[in-house]
Amino acid sequence: MRKKRNITHKSEYIISIIAINVVFFLFVILNFTFSYQSTKSSNIEKANIISENIHQNFEDQFNQVASFSRNTFLNNDFLFLQDNVNTNQEEIESYFASSLQSSSSIVIGTGYIPKINQELNSDKRIYTGQFDGFFSVNTNIVKSYLIEIINKSYEDEFTNGKIYPVFDVNNDVSNFIVFARNIKDIRQETYNTKLGIGFIVVNKNTFLNPFSLTSTLNGFDASITINDEILFSSNSNLLLNNNYIYKSSLNFNNYYLTTYYDTSTIFKDLFFSFSLELMVYLFIIIAFLTIYHFLHKDNIKSLNYLFNSFDKNKNQTELQLLDYTENDIEVNKVIQSYNQMVQSVNNLNKKINEEKEEANLLKLKNKEFEIENLYSQINKHFIINILSVVHSLINLNDIDKANYCLESLSDYLRYSLSFNIKETSIQNEIESIKNYINLQLIRYQDINVFYDIDENCLSYEIPKLILQPLVENAFVHGLKKKKGNIKISLKLINNIIYLMVQNDGIVDLNILESINENIKNGIEIKTGNHGVALVNINKRLHLMYGNKVKVYLTVIDNKTISIIEINLQEETC
Repeated sequence: MRKKRNITHKSEYIISIIAINVVFFLFVILNFTFSYQSTKSSNIEKANIISENIHQNFEDQFNQVASFSRNTFLNNDFLFLQDNVNTNQEEIESYFASSLQSSSSIVIGTGYIPKINQELNSDKRIYTGQFDGFFSVNTNIVKSYLIEIINKSYEDEFTNGKIYPVFDVNNDVSNFIVFARNIKDIRQETYNTKLGIGFIVVNKNTFLNPFSLTSTLNGFDASITINDEILFSSNSNLLLNNNYIYKSSLNFNNYYLTTYYDTSTIFKDLFFSFSLELMVYLFIIIAFLTIYHFLHKDNIKSLNYLFNSFDKNKNQTELQLLDYTENDIEVNKVIQSYNQMVQSVNNLNKKINEEKEEANLLKLKNKEFEIENLYSQINKHFIINILSVVHSLINLNDIDKANYCLESLSDYLRYSLSFNIKETSIQNEIESIKNYINLQLIRYQDINVFYDIDENCLSYEIPKLILQPLVENAFVHGLKKKKGNIKISLKLINNIIYLMVQNDGIVDLNILESINENIKNGIEIKTGNHGVALVNINKRLHLMYGNKVKVYLTVIDNKTISIIEINLQEETC
């Protein structure tokens, strides 16, 4: 039996821990889902703001290039100088240098391939600015790009005023981005005559600096396209299939800004964050279990001692006294009350045996009723069940409720074991019943108990422990499913006191008649319901009140009611 109880308590403890963890993990999942949706919405809004800032910055960059192009290559001073390009080369270089110096734009250099004798001649190129080293190095790379520029110019891809990026070489010229445009005459007498190709050079890092804003949001990238071809991007490993795409025109020669946001990075970031929270939670759980075991190991040891002792006493013909624990005050209170009960029961048994030959029949009968009632009230199984509840409460760390249980049990036992008191007031009986009910309600939380007490009758005396069997019958036999209502009533009507215990259970009418007949005849037959308790109560009350007492069982409105009637004759409350 002891082993079985240990498994039960251990299972309850494990189930409690599992339930707490299940609730926690459900909370984590719901919180994760909410956080994901909230973060996703917030980050997409942030992505929109970043995209707008990048768009505005690149619009400013291209506008500076376009403005420099117009001011430099469509200026009358330049058109006049290029008319005699062979003789005015130094003046054109000086003109370019002056344009660069007066410009506050991002342009760091400019150049010009003139058209001489109807042909573009790259050998006659004129240039100035920080990129001199690029054009001065007569490499195959430079020659190939110049040839490409000239060929495209003949195809008229660089129409007058439109600027296109020509090269962004990833070697010794990787710091430059070169834009090119056709230069056509705007003077009336020579209008639309192709004069050559103009170059505008910008620093690559400065020009692409708006891309740095993408680093403010994890998983965010951007690119600049023309005719759906990517010219520049913030990331060489650009993922074009990301979830969020923002595309907007830069209002400049069919250039578009496209931004991409990989929403899966939200999941990755949140997963890492929640993993850390889970690790912290597991650490707290382990620490709690360790501290809990350390703090309550003595209490658990004491309760286990109680269970073992009660189990041993179950099979004994004579109850044995229990030894006290070393340091558990509350458990020792229960042991003290139990030992008092054992001593009283043993003494009473001894006294009854000694008085059987000498006492008169009435006195002997009273003692027999008293000992029978004592055994029925101080139910060992009831005490063990209550102590099991206390054990569970301690496991759940509900120390206040555990103390409340022990105090109610002590008060109940103290009243029950006061053998020098044969009769008591109805008020004391009601208070004792309340202690008993409070203990039962801790076990059966789906049962409701109501009281309807006429306080004018509380001072009347009745035999001690008369009501407790009726209430116990209501819990055990009346509400077999441990759900429903119990009502305890005390009324005075026409000089008759009515003590009533009502429950929601229903007794078969045939059994009801049999029980009432047995009560009337004083026959104790165990029918598995209210019968035995009512027969004993009727005998005890008749010894005190004679025929002024009636005890019976009835069913009214589908409710079973145990009723005690005490006729006061001419007395009034």
